[in-house]
Amino acid sequence: MYNIGFFNMNVLPMKNRIKVIYECFFEILKDHYAVSLMPNYIKSITKSNYLRQVQIAAENYDAFFGYDRTFLQVRKSIKKNIPVILPLYADMTMGGMTLWINQSNFKINDTLLFSCKSDYDIYKKICTQSSLKTAIVPLPIGKKFEYCGNKLMRVFSNKCLHFLYVGRLTSSKNIHGLLELCRNLKGYIEFILILVGTWDYYLEGHEYKNHVENLVIQYDLVNFVIFKGYLEDDQLIQEYQNADVFINLTLNKDENFGLAQVEAMSQGLPIICSDWGGLKDHVVHGWNGYKIQTQYINGDIQLDMDKALMYTCRICNPDIRKMMSENAKQRYLEKYCRNRINYDIQHIFHNAIASSNEPVQICFSNEANSYCMQRVFCSIKQSGYSSESKYLDMYASPINED
Repeated sequence: MYNIGFFNMNVLPMKNRIKVIYECFFEILKDHYAVSLMPNYIKSITKSNYLRQVQIAAENYDAFFGYDRTFLQVRKSIKKNIPVILPLYADMTMGGMTLWINQSNFKINDTLLFSCKSDYDIYKKICTQSSLKTAIVPLPIGKKFEYCGNKLMRVFSNKCLHFLYVGRLTSSKNIHGLLELCRNLKGYIEFILILVGTWDYYLEGHEYKNHVENLVIQYDLVNFVIFKGYLEDDQLIQEYQNADVFINLTLNKDENFGLAQVEAMSQGLPIICSDWGGLKDHVVHGWNGYKIQTQYINGDIQLDMDKALMYTCRICNPDIRKMMSENAKQRYLEKYCRNRINYDIQHIFHNAIASSNEPVQICFSNEANSYCMQRVFCSIKQSGYSSESKYLDMYASPINED
């Protein structure tokens, strides 16, 4: 049995989305390998002693999963072939800084994991030459979602429709856009919008929450919108199973996957979503949901609200919802289920461990080099810089898409 070193998830806050993702990968890997977390860094020990602890641990690894710069540096002093399987979450829209900073630390048997095709497309643009292995691997959802989804039998009717949104309640997630859509839906259909998630007071204070609550009153939606707050998995699964349609009109620039959409598909929910970033991969337009054309214009993400209204009205047809529900579940099982991800991960580890470990050279485009150097320079000088990505056009809808 292979011994796999694993990024130390304990450094991440509780209920952090990235931590949840790593925990799911950890559970998947444990089914086939001996998996152990990287040693903790304790302030009471010296840096040299910690590096020695990492080196001792690393000498027992056959491969490593996750991003840990200390491990990448320590690996240079170890003769053993230890490939790294490196997930790149939210790195591509920021110009590939993780790759750029660590370009001298990679070896030819390392594998970069992307969570969506859009991120892979950005990688191909910023790296003009690279012999690193790459793979697009969806993020796993909790085992409980899959188990409950397999037992669900949906009923389709012309009843009052329950639209469901799950995620952070922030301006970048376009909660105000959802309310605008609801205002336009009044008079066409009977519906309720369920919003599950927490407000981001750290970034936006109470201003956005107050703005949204005022819109609910202004649009006369008090009887149409229900805020549920944060829900644990059991309650969240119940909301998915009670809903009729999952809807997400996000304008978030770093939307590189969309776990909630996959959770919804596991419960047989058709999807209405922005045609943006990682969400583009989930929905086959007109088959398991509808994608709303989304463009990146002059630094802003713009979503076609007229199309959003049209498709939301169209999905009210129970025959369409029944067809899309069945297709959503099928797409989940074919592309996102744990068995599928399990198979892909095992294949990646097998190929990486069987490969040689010569150093690899990554060549960045002049534009990408300049962008990353500017960010590092401004960080050192502690001066302001624009974090605006140069590559978000690759997250947008194809220009000719319906």
